[in-house]
Amino acid sequence: MKQRVLITGAAGFVGSHLVSAILSTKSYEVVGLDNFSAPYGGGHCKRRAENLLSKFGFAVDFVDLSTCSADDLISAYGKFDIVVHLAAWPGVRFGQLSPKEYYKNNVIAFGNILEYANLAKPTNFLFASSSSVYGDLGETGPVTEDLADGMSLKSFYAATKWSNEILAESHHEISGVPTVALRFFTFYGPDGRPDMAYWKFLDSILLDEEIELFGLNGGIRNFTFIDDAVQILLELLKINFTGYHPINIASSSPITTLELLEVLGNRLGSIPRYRIAVRPLFDASVTHADTSYLKSLIGNYNETGITEGIDSFVDWYMNSYRFSPTKLEEI
Repeated sequence: MKQRVLITGAAGFVGSHLVSAILSTKSYEVVGLDNFSAPYGGGHCKRRAENLLSKFGFAVDFVDLSTCSADDLISAYGKFDIVVHLAAWPGVRFGQLSPKEYYKNNVIAFGNILEYANLAKPTNFLFASSSSVYGDLGETGPVTEDLADGMSLKSFYAATKWSNEILAESHHEISGVPTVALRFFTFYGPDGRPDMAYWKFLDSILLDEEIELFGLNGGIRNFTFIDDAVQILLELLKINFTGYHPINIASSSPITTLELLEVLGNRLGSIPRYRIAVRPLFDASVTHADTSYLKSLIGNYNETGITEGIDSFVDWYMNSYRFSPTKLEEI
């Protein structure tokens, strides 16, 4: 009998890619939930859900976890072997502008899914955390999971993710459910988030607009290609965890944002125009993951270079998004 997997945020960037990969393997019975809301526009969530329906006949159910109780979830869906909670509002900058919405979608909703896990007792409960919990600790080198202590948070978004980790670890002690905090490091790729630098840079280059870089090199990031991230997640789903575990999820080596801009310019045959701006206080200057623990769990994995990853994103943008007659407007 196939294991049942619940994926929340199934119409999000990471969630939709993960659902697609799981359905392609035909190894699990999957249910996907989403509230079709995102700070960068709910139209993107609707488009991703339509793609899943068209390709696999898979429907993402509308559920708002901030108002849906654990009892409601049990009544509607029963129990699952694995719960992967990816539903959240992402993005540091939006979090500074809409803290109330971030609290609702990232903290209240998280409390409800934790209570569901307590009732349903899945074999594993995995949830999306963020590299933002490290703040600027990456400036001194790659960060190991034990370095995050809640003292280096720079944004409201980071605070919501750190609160998730604290609640999840404490809840694990109550429920006994094996729990994994997935600390994502700057995922990018096709069908991603238009609020992220790589997408905004592409738009600006095509429109010949000046780009704003924070600091001399725009900062340093562990850019993680979405296909690599999904393969990592698929491997983690196979592990029978015990206890509570934060895990850095990252691929490839950190590069400067200026290098990312140059890769985009080379692909488009253009010289991007940019200016240097002061970095906002809420923006981390460096993210740099130590992935030793991850590799001890699943071994080596594919680490797509930035040129190949950006090529894949630009191909998707030009062929499947920008000129698509069925493109949904952002809302």
